[in-house]
Amino acid sequence: MNKNNSPKVHILNHEHDDLSLERDIFSKAGYELVEAFGRDEELIEQVKDTRGLLHIYANIDATFVNALTQCKGVSRPGTGYETVDVNACRAKGIEVAHIPDYGDGEVATHAAALMLSLQQRVNEHASYTRAGIWDFKKVIAPRRMKNSVLGVIGYGRIGKEFVERMLPFVQKVIVVDPFAVKERLPDRVELGGLDDICEQAHMISLHCPLMPSTSHILNDAVFEKMQQKPILVNASRGGLIDTDALIRALDGDLLTAVALDVLEDEPNIPQSLKERQNVIITPHVGWFSASNIIEVRTRTAQNLVSMLRGETPDRPVPMQEG
Repeated sequence: MNKNNSPKVHILNHEHDDLSLERDIFSKAGYELVEAFGRDEELIEQVKDTRGLLHIYANIDATFVNALTQCKGVSRPGTGYETVDVNACRAKGIEVAHIPDYGDGEVATHAAALMLSLQQRVNEHASYTRAGIWDFKKVIAPRRMKNSVLGVIGYGRIGKEFVERMLPFVQKVIVVDPFAVKERLPDRVELGGLDDICEQAHMISLHCPLMPSTSHILNDAVFEKMQQKPILVNASRGGLIDTDALIRALDGDLLTAVALDVLEDEPNIPQSLKERQNVIITPHVGWFSASNIIEVRTRTAQNLVSMLRGETPDRPVPMQEG
């Protein structure tokens, strides 16, 4: 098939230096891969006749979906799909797929690294040392980890791997997850509720998906219940935390330290968070490894090819709440 006459699929707002991996997959399937950049109407105009979308960074809402005339599938290179109106897609016969099971180990390791860095005040000590101040007393001494309680909100694949990494360091773990089964939890891991974590946890890590029921699961009311002035890590989804409430909690000395690999409005970082020595922010990099780069890009493209052929993709996303 002549490339110029091949049906087109589009990749939206990508950051890759080279698309040869994806182009090769789609070329063998008989499609031409086209890059599209922009927002809202500008982006819709470029892709309205597409046969399929590789969704990197864009908001595919109902307006976007309804403008598509020939699209058969939307493929996401990652776990989250909150920027895609899945119900609108399915109503129009457009399947949506994601890659929920890549990089679990990397994300769990990154979250553990952030937690340990906060626990040992690494960022604060390093900041003073870079400034030429060689004085450990500038930083408050940390709690001994083996006497600490770890709270984990979300006990899916990544949450379980995170607990495996952290369990040797702490006294016990409390997990909050409606699907966790008490009888299947490891020793020193307990099933509890958010109030239990607020009361007991010295460390808290988020590992749940973002959906209406979990949006801003950490808010003013929850922060005000926290009794142990915990350290907090979020390597899951930025919208799980109310950012303004987080800043108020830091201002009110309700939290000891915070590490974020995800933000509500990436890549925009509130100035108040930038200025704090007890806050670590990394650029949504928890998934990042040499092997993962190849895996996620390959599987995302292959998912779209399956949808274009009318086949069920490897990982169709569930219907959205509401």
